[in-house]
Amino acid sequence: MNHSIRLTLSRAALLAALLIGYTTAQSAEPNSPIGWRGDGSGLYADGQPPTTWSSKTNIRWRTKVGESSSSPLIVGDKILLMSEPGKLLCLERATGRPVWEQSSGFADLPPNIRPAKVPRYETSCGYTTPTPVCDANNVYVVLGNGIVASYTLAGERNWIVWVPAEQTTAYGRSASPVLAGDVLIAPASHLHGLDRKTGKVLWEAQDVETAYGTPVVMNLSKTPVVVTPTGFAVRASDGKVLAKDLGHLEYASPIADQDTVYFVGPELTAVKLALAGDKLQVKRLFDETLDGEFIASPVLKDGLLFTLTSGAVYSVIDAKTGKSLSEPKTLELPPAGETKPGGPAAYPSPAFAGGMLYLTNTAGDCLVIAAKGAYEKISRNQLPKGSSACPVFAGKQLFLR
Repeated sequence: MNHSIRLTLSRAALLAALLIGYTTAQSAEPNSPIGWRGDGSGLYADGQPPTTWSSKTNIRWRTKVGESSSSPLIVGDKILLMSEPGKLLCLERATGRPVWEQSSGFADLPPNIRPAKVPRYETSCGYTTPTPVCDANNVYVVLGNGIVASYTLAGERNWIVWVPAEQTTAYGRSASPVLAGDVLIAPASHLHGLDRKTGKVLWEAQDVETAYGTPVVMNLSKTPVVVTPTGFAVRASDGKVLAKDLGHLEYASPIADQDTVYFVGPELTAVKLALAGDKLQVKRLFDETLDGEFIASPVLKDGLLFTLTSGAVYSVIDAKTGKSLSEPKTLELPPAGETKPGGPAAYPSPAFAGGMLYLTNTAGDCLVIAAKGAYEKISRNQLPKGSSACPVFAGKQLFLR
């Protein structure tokens, strides 16, 4: 594989808030977990963000936040995000003003679990690419070096532990944590389930290898089940493997819709799941193939899968049949679809807000298009720099790293 087109550490050190009109702060206590791409789907149903901007237009504020490829979390009047090599930052949403920061390093570990020699991990994406996940009261971080920690929304550390798992991915770790009931799911070479209140490791699923993408949590018969990009289904409460070989993704993440999970990559698979006791019934809906490399995860909206390759080839797929609705289209991400080592790439995952799709690249470009079967360009916008982080929305605001 060409190392030059893999995930690389973002050099964009700014977080920008864009908006149209005035928006009030939302409740500081989310009703459900907030993490990578919001709830993992990239859908921001209540978002009504701007569709046009530039470095001089519709920018409310800019704040230096340091290097990282992780995405920000919008939690009420706060913004939470990571910065290399292991900092968790909290900003004031209205102004971008720093509120607090915390370090999650080996020096922060309790002496009884601190390794005598700090291990080194080969990584081209840094240690903070995994996006944190947040519940109503706490935020949880998982670093690429195996450190896992929990903090209150006021910045007080609840606990910090180290999961010493050998790295199995060539370019570092990027899979983000997810919450499943009382269990924090930490992908670190294989799946780990931690007590979200104490940080105690409840179980390890050593046979469940992880990839670069983030697992998805499905509630099947009121039971949280974790589905990994590598095609495993794992019961969140105890780590029991319920199924494997559901599908396979190397970089992207699976997308779930009620009882159906989609693996959108060179191998396009849809699987319907039903849980009866300890038995998981699996019904394959379709298996297709797609051309290209998929770093970005898709958006599923109104029965359509909106997909984007790292070379900015855009396709719309019928979620019932797996068939493309039109010929794949090369977009202006990078300009005219040009790809070259170290150049712009469509690594960030698309997001949906205000009836539009927001497609970004690592150079600060963003295409806004209509979320429908036929391609309809709304606008193309540019900022001086970009990153691999996903765009995030809250009300009339759009946040870009």
